[in-house]
Amino acid sequence: MACINKWFEPGMPLVRHYLFDPPGMLDSQYVRVFVWEHSSEVDRDVLVQQVSNKENKSRHVRAGFAIDPGQPKWCCVLLGYDSEDEARATTFTAKMETHLVKPEFVD
Repeated sequence: MACINKWFEPGMPLVRHYLFDPPGMLDSQYVRVFVWEHSSEVDRDVLVQQVSNKENKSRHVRAGFAIDPGQPKWCCVLLGYDSEDEARATTFTAKMETHLVKPEFVD
């Protein structure tokens, strides 16, 4: 409980749920994840443009806004890559935190 009190803001959700467009799962080996609070709700293409550039070699792209009450400005962009090298080689225009993850698919 002390950890929750230290790292999370009162009244803010511990988990956010996003509505992605296009819907569906990413089947990429590596996924770069961007999450940030945007100043206003904009088109999903604008979100993708904010984190990627012409050198982006991602195979799949998903972008969406949080659907939790009171959280409409939180957005998330997922960029899927075939290899870790491709994901690490891509530079980004955004100066924000990003995470590279390797999803594990479980049957």
